[in-house]
Amino acid sequence: MKNKLATSSIFYEHSSVENWRKALDAGITDTELSVGVRPADVGAVLAECEAKYSDMTAAGLTVSSFHIPFATGQHPIGCGWDITHLDPDERDSAIFRIKRLLEWVGGKGIDIAVLHANGEPAEPSEREARMVIESPREFIEKIGKHIITTHLSDNNGVEEQHWLIGDGCIDWAEQIALLAACGYDGRYLFEIHQPEPVGGVEFPISELVSRFYAHTGILAPGINFMPGTSKGAPRS
Repeated sequence: MKNKLATSSIFYEHSSVENWRKALDAGITDTELSVGVRPADVGAVLAECEAKYSDMTAAGLTVSSFHIPFATGQHPIGCGWDITHLDPDERDSAIFRIKRLLEWVGGKGIDIAVLHANGEPAEPSEREARMVIESPREFIEKIGKHIITTHLSDNNGVEEQHWLIGDGCIDWAEQIALLAACGYDGRYLFEIHQPEPVGGVEFPISELVSRFYAHTGILAPGINFMPGTSKGAPRS
């Protein structure tokens, strides 16, 4: 696979064919179908997935991955999907529900499913038991050749925040250079919520693309890779 630009469906709070055409116009070709944190109701989740899938494909985008509903140890709504739940019966129930979703995913020909192997944000007392804690460099250098997709968003260095690229502490030029050194040829996928409008003007999805290029030193996905030195400043 040649590197492509992609986005999670979480960017738009309200899915529509019109919105997803804006993504296509911005140079994004692929999407990841995601529903975020949801109650453990497989039927309701599948109904939402069908609607979003229809909008995105009608806009000309390729739905190339599916994000299994997010589980969070501090949000009771999401606990029904938590495969790291400390109660073994709860873990088994979560796995059963996820298998049902994967049957739908397979039927759509989607060949990548993303599952968080943690219930972030975790209670501090449970963090070590639930999560593998290592630097991005250590992680990429250790398993880089096995990475098949990405989730790109900035953060504060502790928890996932879904901030815009450049608004946190990640050195994007370094991370992309490490991926390139491993021969990564998958998608650069933005997992960012659309910011609130400013002065009544909608935040354009094209800005995700512009920030990606500005902070990574990439001139085009998979072409003319040029490591840079830019690093985002912390969000105020």
